[in-house]
Amino acid sequence: MIVKDILLSSNFWVLNKKIVKSLGVECSLFLSMLVEKNKGQGNEWFAMTSAEVEALIGLSNHIQAKLINTLHKNGFIERENKGIPMKRYFKINDKNIGAVK
Repeated sequence: MIVKDILLSSNFWVLNKKIVKSLGVECSLFLSMLVEKNKGQGNEWFAMTSAEVEALIGLSNHIQAKLINTLHKNGFIERENKGIPMKRYFKINDKNIGAVK
């Protein structure tokens, strides 16, 4: 039973080879995590805290900030900080991700 739980497809991250080649493994992993978090929400804004990201994929807030900047600069995500206390919001740009060569 434990092996089955380990091998379930929901326990894996999908990394696109083209995005890995273009932006690197960490950036691809971060993007995959955001896409999974957004799953089922359509093209809507969603919040994800630094602590949530660190718990899921082990990346520090400092590394997250660099990856967010890279993904934003390349047009893969939109980002916005808002609220009190402030939260990070993201929106996935499917069209730009689909255009990666």
